[in-house]
Amino acid sequence: MKKLLCLFLVFMMVVPCAVAEDAKSLPQPDEEGKTTYLGEVGWLFNEDVSAIKESLFDEAVRWIEEIPGVYDACIIVKEGNKYGDINLAIVVDSTPTVAEAKDIADSAIRQIGMLFGMMDEYEGPNAKSFGTLYDDYNLLVGVFTKSGKQLCLGAITSSRGRITW
Repeated sequence: MKKLLCLFLVFMMVVPCAVAEDAKSLPQPDEEGKTTYLGEVGWLFNEDVSAIKESLFDEAVRWIEEIPGVYDACIIVKEGNKYGDINLAIVVDSTPTVAEAKDIADSAIRQIGMLFGMMDEYEGPNAKSFGTLYDDYNLLVGVFTKSGKQLCLGAITSSRGRITW
Protein backbone atom coordinates (compact mmCIF):
# COMPACT_ATOMS: atom_id res chain seq x y z
CA MET A 1 0.00 0.00 0.00
CA LYS A 2 2.86 2.38 0.87
CA LYS A 3 4.47 1.78 -2.52
CA LEU A 4 1.18 2.55 -4.27
CA LEU A 5 0.76 5.81 -2.33
CA CYS A 6 4.38 6.75 -3.01
CA LEU A 7 3.94 6.10 -6.73
CA PHE A 8 0.82 8.24 -6.68
CA LEU A 9 2.69 11.16 -5.08
CA VAL A 10 5.61 10.82 -7.50
CA PHE A 11 3.19 10.65 -10.43
CA MET A 12 1.47 13.81 -9.23
CA MET A 13 4.84 15.57 -9.03
CA VAL A 14 6.19 14.32 -12.37
CA VAL A 15 3.06 14.65 -14.48
CA PRO A 16 1.64 18.12 -13.86
CA CYS A 17 -2.10 18.31 -14.11
CA ALA A 18 -4.89 20.58 -13.01
CA VAL A 19 -7.74 18.75 -11.38
CA ALA A 20 -9.94 21.66 -10.46
CA GLU A 21 -12.92 21.93 -12.77
CA ASP A 22 -12.50 25.67 -13.21
CA ALA A 23 -8.80 25.56 -14.15
CA LYS A 24 -8.10 28.19 -16.79
CA SER A 25 -4.93 26.63 -18.18
CA LEU A 26 -2.52 23.79 -17.77
CA PRO A 27 0.33 24.25 -15.32
CA GLN A 28 3.34 26.15 -16.62
CA PRO A 29 6.87 26.22 -15.17
CA ASP A 30 7.90 29.56 -13.70
CA GLU A 31 11.31 31.21 -14.05
CA GLU A 32 12.84 28.80 -11.50
CA GLY A 33 11.35 25.75 -13.21
CA LYS A 34 8.75 25.16 -10.50
CA THR A 35 5.27 24.25 -11.66
CA THR A 36 2.40 26.59 -10.92
CA TYR A 37 -1.15 25.35 -10.49
CA LEU A 38 -4.10 27.67 -10.94
CA GLY A 39 -1.82 30.68 -10.63
CA GLU A 40 -0.32 29.79 -7.25
CA VAL A 41 2.68 27.60 -6.52
CA GLY A 42 2.10 24.04 -5.48
CA TRP A 43 -1.53 23.41 -4.61
CA LEU A 44 -4.28 21.41 -6.23
CA PHE A 45 -7.86 21.07 -5.03
CA ASN A 46 -9.99 18.30 -6.44
CA GLU A 47 -13.09 19.07 -4.42
CA ASP A 48 -14.71 22.22 -3.07
CA VAL A 49 -12.66 23.78 -0.25
CA SER A 50 -13.45 27.13 1.32
CA ALA A 51 -11.52 30.18 0.11
CA ILE A 52 -9.95 30.61 3.55
CA LYS A 53 -8.60 27.07 3.57
CA GLU A 54 -7.35 27.48 0.00
CA SER A 55 -5.38 30.58 0.95
CA LEU A 56 -3.96 28.87 4.05
CA PHE A 57 -2.80 25.84 2.08
CA ASP A 58 -1.31 28.19 -0.51
CA GLU A 59 0.57 30.06 2.20
CA ALA A 60 1.67 26.75 3.74
CA VAL A 61 3.34 25.77 0.46
CA ARG A 62 5.21 29.08 0.43
CA TRP A 63 6.38 28.53 4.01
CA ILE A 64 7.42 24.95 3.28
CA GLU A 65 9.46 26.08 0.29
CA GLU A 66 11.40 28.38 2.67
CA ILE A 67 12.64 25.43 4.74
CA PRO A 68 16.37 25.03 4.02
CA GLY A 69 16.96 22.29 1.46
CA VAL A 70 13.42 22.27 0.04
CA TYR A 71 13.20 22.75 -3.72
CA ASP A 72 9.44 22.39 -4.27
CA ALA A 73 6.29 21.30 -2.45
CA CYS A 74 2.79 20.28 -3.42
CA ILE A 75 -0.33 19.89 -1.31
CA ILE A 76 -3.34 17.97 -2.61
CA VAL A 77 -6.50 18.24 -0.52
CA LYS A 78 -9.62 16.13 -0.75
CA GLU A 79 -12.58 16.84 1.47
CA GLY A 80 -14.29 13.69 2.75
CA ASN A 81 -17.56 12.87 4.45
CA LYS A 82 -16.03 12.44 7.90
CA TYR A 83 -12.32 13.13 7.42
CA GLY A 84 -10.50 14.94 4.65
CA ASP A 85 -7.18 13.88 3.15
CA ILE A 86 -4.07 16.00 2.77
CA ASN A 87 -1.28 14.66 0.57
CA LEU A 88 1.98 16.55 0.93
CA ALA A 89 4.92 15.92 -1.39
CA ILE A 90 8.22 17.68 -0.72
CA VAL A 91 11.12 17.72 -3.17
CA VAL A 92 14.55 18.47 -1.72
CA ASP A 93 17.60 20.01 -3.43
CA SER A 94 20.20 17.53 -2.29
CA THR A 95 20.08 14.08 -0.77
CA PRO A 96 19.69 14.50 2.98
CA THR A 97 19.80 11.59 5.37
CA VAL A 98 16.53 9.88 6.25
CA ALA A 99 16.59 11.61 9.65
CA GLU A 100 17.03 15.03 7.97
CA ALA A 101 14.20 14.24 5.52
CA LYS A 102 11.94 13.36 8.47
CA ASP A 103 12.88 16.64 10.16
CA ILE A 104 11.93 18.54 6.99
CA ALA A 105 8.58 16.70 6.87
CA ASP A 106 8.00 17.35 10.58
CA SER A 107 8.65 21.08 10.08
CA ALA A 108 6.28 21.19 7.10
CA ILE A 109 3.50 19.40 8.99
CA ARG A 110 3.87 21.77 11.95
CA GLN A 111 3.83 24.82 9.67
CA ILE A 112 0.55 23.71 8.13
CA GLY A 113 -0.85 23.10 11.63
CA MET A 114 0.38 26.52 12.78
CA LEU A 115 -1.31 28.33 9.90
CA PHE A 116 -4.59 26.57 10.57
CA GLY A 117 -4.13 27.26 14.29
CA MET A 118 -4.74 30.91 13.45
CA MET A 119 -8.36 30.00 12.62
CA ASP A 120 -10.90 29.84 15.44
CA GLU A 121 -11.80 26.23 14.74
CA TYR A 122 -8.26 24.81 15.13
CA GLU A 123 -5.44 24.91 17.66
CA GLY A 124 -1.82 25.13 16.53
CA PRO A 125 0.90 22.55 17.16
CA ASN A 126 2.70 22.10 20.46
CA ALA A 127 5.37 19.75 21.82
CA LYS A 128 2.93 16.81 21.97
CA SER A 129 0.69 17.48 18.96
CA PHE A 130 0.86 18.57 15.33
CA GLY A 131 -2.30 20.65 15.87
CA THR A 132 -6.02 19.96 15.83
CA LEU A 133 -6.20 20.28 12.01
CA TYR A 134 -5.16 16.63 11.94
CA ASP A 135 -8.24 15.69 13.96
CA ASP A 136 -10.25 16.48 10.81
CA TYR A 137 -7.74 15.43 8.14
CA ASN A 138 -5.61 12.38 7.47
CA LEU A 139 -2.17 13.34 6.16
CA LEU A 140 0.24 11.51 3.90
CA VAL A 141 3.67 13.13 3.53
CA GLY A 142 6.56 12.09 1.32
CA VAL A 143 10.01 13.58 0.90
CA PHE A 144 11.70 12.95 -2.44
CA THR A 145 14.85 13.92 -4.29
CA LYS A 146 14.64 15.79 -7.61
CA SER A 147 15.22 12.46 -9.37
CA GLY A 148 12.14 10.99 -7.64
CA LYS A 149 13.89 8.82 -5.05
CA GLN A 150 11.75 8.43 -1.95
CA LEU A 151 13.60 9.42 1.22
CA CYS A 152 10.74 8.97 3.68
CA LEU A 153 7.00 8.45 3.72
CA GLY A 154 4.80 9.14 6.73
CA ALA A 155 1.15 9.31 7.67
CA ILE A 156 -1.00 10.89 10.35
CA THR A 157 -4.47 9.48 10.76
CA SER A 158 -7.11 11.56 12.47
CA SER A 159 -7.64 8.82 15.05
CA ARG A 160 -3.96 8.58 16.13
CA GLY A 161 -2.70 12.16 15.97
CA ARG A 162 0.95 11.18 15.57
CA ILE A 163 3.10 10.47 12.54
CA THR A 164 3.94 6.92 11.55
CA TRP A 165 6.96 6.50 9.27
